[in-house]
Parts: sequence; structure tokens; C-alpha cells
Amino acid sequence: MLIGNRYETRALLGEGGMGSVYRAYDRLTRQEVALKRVTTPPDTLLFNSRTDSEDLRVALAQEFRIMAGLRHPNIVSVLDYGFETDGAPYFTMTLLEGAQPFLKAAADRTLEQQVQMLIELLQALAYLHRRGVFHRDLKPSNILVDKTAAVRVLDFGLSQTQEEAANADDRIVGTPAYLAPELLEEGGGFSTASDLHAVGVIAYQMLTGKHPYEADTLPLTLSRILTHIPDLSGLPEAVQPVITRLLAKDPAHRYQSATAVIAALEGALGIDTRERAEIRESFLQASRFVGRDDELKTLRQALDQARGGQGAAWLIGGESGVGKSRLLDEIRIRAMTSGITVLQGQGVSGSGQPFQLWRDPMRRLALRSDLSLFEAGVLKEIVPDIDDLLGQTVPKAPQVDARFAVPRLVQTILEVLRRQQAPVMLILEDLQWAEESLEPLRVLNRFAHAYPWLLLGSYRSDERPTLPDDLPGMQTIMLSRLDQQAIAELSVSMIGQRGLEPKVLQFIERETEGNAFFMVEVVRALAEEAGRLSEIGSATLPARVVAGGIQRIIERRLGRVPAEYH
Repeated sequence: MLIGNRYETRALLGEGGMGSVYRAYDRLTRQEVALKRVTTPPDTLLFNSRTDSEDLRVALAQEFRIMAGLRHPNIVSVLDYGFETDGAPYFTMTLLEGAQPFLKAAADRTLEQQVQMLIELLQALAYLHRRGVFHRDLKPSNILVDKTAAVRVLDFGLSQTQEEAANADDRIVGTPAYLAPELLEEGGGFSTASDLHAVGVIAYQMLTGKHPYEADTLPLTLSRILTHIPDLSGLPEAVQPVITRLLAKDPAHRYQSATAVIAALEGALGIDTRERAEIRESFLQASRFVGRDDELKTLRQALDQARGGQGAAWLIGGESGVGKSRLLDEIRIRAMTSGITVLQGQGVSGSGQPFQLWRDPMRRLALRSDLSLFEAGVLKEIVPDIDDLLGQTVPKAPQVDARFAVPRLVQTILEVLRRQQAPVMLILEDLQWAEESLEPLRVLNRFAHAYPWLLLGSYRSDERPTLPDDLPGMQTIMLSRLDQQAIAELSVSMIGQRGLEPKVLQFIERETEGNAFFMVEVVRALAEEAGRLSEIGSATLPARVVAGGIQRIIERRLGRVPAEYH
């Protein structure tokens, strides 16, 4: 079965309330992925308010939207989102080869190894909660252990942000056996402690081989969750106090953060889990999106207009590291879940390949479009693997005078885009390095208003301040540095509550002046010195920090200064 004219399904991996998961081959990247799609008629989730096919489509879009912004070694990464010809959505994820269910993988482990598995699960939760996301459906079947023994959390179909949770109604969602007691009571809302209660249930199962509220019927299971105190005698004595607190009936009596549970487990077994570099990077590189509400609102309005048939073209400018790519990523995710075809190209410094910026967008369009052999031959100049993509031999287009070669290529790109059935968002980043690649953009810009296109380009205004003059007619958004409130929000997202301490905030603001990239670099350097992100500020902060990334930007800027002034 071919999905989205891109993914060839090869085997059914599993089925659940949202639909089915397949092993699939990605014709574009030539890699195998896991593909999740809605099935019809869908199975409804017990205790889930979503009861029909349309609601499940919304749920799948929500799952992708949340997962798309997550990058953590203990969370499965999502890759792409799209719609089948009948309108049913799907998304793709990293394929976990040889993965085992959580409880099965833990069965033959030592106590220390089992606790390490729990710590990895809690590290994923700490990351989610720092990002303001509740999982809401943690259970053993939603946790896998891959062939490298890494714990991987998946299935975010019921997840919601803390803001959404605050505005949600009282309908119960999730898997009954793993619900926290407060969720079964009137007025009980979801919280960090609710996710941690599920961890307690899973830990109890892993360590004793049975469920703490095991019963023959669902009503009895729910009654036991509300009133029954589990028998802890089968638990290893060292971890009994930790599991007891996780299973407390009152959420106020549980641990209030995943990091607190990690510390308690480490203390119980006398171990010290070092903060791995990839864990640290997940907090730094995929921290919360902050400080760009007005700019995002502008682009969302442009996106809505493009869906309605009125296109637009925008340039996103700003100095190196100010957050252009992150803004574009936010609007990209919204476009994908809206049924818009998203094409992306990246400028490269010193690239010797003509029109390199257009290679990836046209590869994607080659799979989606009914190209004539002539069009395919023209595009072969910038898409050399087009034979493999189309599954046929593509002869080169007839040679023409050099004066006509570029106009022919530009016209072909224009015609292929004109034929797209769905609205298109074209994202071209780092235009400060583009020269001949600007010509197709100039032409597309002239037609954008008449087609459902949203053309978005980004450029470093400190490296090519005159770029808007080279692309007349494109509207411009200039990103400034983050203000004090956004600096504080980003600091907490990366560091935790210690990121709000005045001395830490003052240091970050002084060293970075609100440049988001500089903030990441400075916090990374401080974490390497302190040993953990959470330990930043516990000792005396250094007088200055000049991290490697900051130094490279400074060197690049100095490189544009005449040598006699160095």
C-alpha cells in the first residue's frame, strides 16, 4: 500500500485506539519508518471523549503537533505528517528495531537495572513537564525499550499542554487502570502528580509482577484506585517509600516533579545517575517556544489566507541566533496538521551547486506531481536522483543556450507549483547565501497572491541587510532579541526553577542580551561546569562565558571587517 505517494507500507506493527502502525519505506529518504494512520471505522478508547472518525483525526493531529516539538533520547521522534487521498491523516516516527514492551524488557533485570529504566522514563517525563505537556496515558504498552536498552515513550494521543488542561472540561480520558484517584472524583483536574501516579503503578507492576489495584471488573478496579492501599510487602525494601509516595491518594502528598522522584530513587539505591549529554541537549535545543506571539499570529493569519486561496510572501529577518528557524518550525507544524503541503530548502554557505536551495523542495514535489518527461528532465539538473524517485529513466532535457536554461528551470518550477491541489507552504532558510537561487523566488513572489501559496524565507540581517531590496514585494518581519519576560521563560524551560533565580537571570541577560542562540550556548557552558542543568547557580557563577558557538559568530562578523581594521 502506497500512502501519500511517498510511503510504502511493508508490515503491520500494531493496532490501537487511534488506528494502526506500520513498518513503511520512505521513498524520499530511502529509510524505514513507523507510520501511524487512522483506520475506519476507528476503535474508540475506553473513557475517551473522542467517539467518531473526525474526532480521532483531530486527536492524531494533536498528537503530531505535540510530538513534533519534542526531541529527547527517551521519547520517540516524529518525522512527517500528511493526508491520504480519502482525507485520513497519518504521521511517521522513528522506527524502533527490535523494541520490547517495558514490562517484558524489565523482567530479567536486576533491581538497579530496573530502577535505571524507571529513571529514564522519569527523565522523559521531566522533559515533557518542563515543556508544559502532560502525557495523560502512561502505561506499559506506551513505553518501549529499544535494542540499545534505551527506554522510549510514545503514543501522545491524549496528551495536552498545561494551558489546555486548565481550560479542559471534566471528561475522563486515559486508560482506567492507570488513572490517578483525583481524576475519578468530581472537579479533579490533571496535573504533574497524575502522570507520576501512573509511574507508580507501572513501577509496582514491574517490581512485583502484578497491578496494585488488580480486580475482576472495571468498576471494582476504579473503586480500588479510590480507596485501596496496595500491599507493599512484595516490593524491594529500598524503594518501598518511593513507590508508596507515588501511589498516594492525595496528589499533594506525591512528589511534585519527576526530577524529585529521580533523586529519591538514586538516594534509595545509593547511585548517582550522571546527566547524559543528549539529555542536556534535549532541554537546550528543544526548549519552549517563547517571546514571538505577535510574529506567530501574523504568520498564522497568512497561513489561513493561503488556505483560503490568497497567497503571500514573507521574509523573516534578524541577526544570527535570534530565533528565525524556531519561528518557522512552529508555523511549519501548524501548516502540516492543516493539510498544507510543506516544502523546505536550506541555503548553504559557499555551496558550489547551482539552485541547491531548490533541490529538496523539488524532490518532494516530484513524488507528489504528475510530471511530464520534459519537466522531469529539466528538474534533473537540480534533482539528480529523480530517476529513482519516479521509478523510471528520465532523459535529460534538450540543451539550450545558457541564456534560456535558467528561465526554463524557473518556469518549470512555477508550473509544477501551479498544479498542486493542496495549498503549499514553501520555507527557504538562510537566503543570505543565495544568489541564482533567488530568481525562482522572485518569480513565485509575483504570482503568490493568486495561488494558495505561503512563501517564507529567512535571512541573517547582520550578514546581508540589503536582501529585502533583492526581493521586492516580499513583506518583512524583523525579529528582535528576547525581552526580560521571554528570557525568564526560556531560562526556566532549559534549567528549571533555578533558572528564575535573580543571579542566574541577571548573568544570562548580561551575557546574551536576549539572543536565543547565545542563551543556549551560555547555559550549555554553565551546565558543563556545574555538572547538571539543575545545578546551575548552586555555586559561584563565572565572570564571563564565551562559548564556542558565540565565538564562531563573532569570528564570522569580524571576517566582514576589512583586514586593516581587525
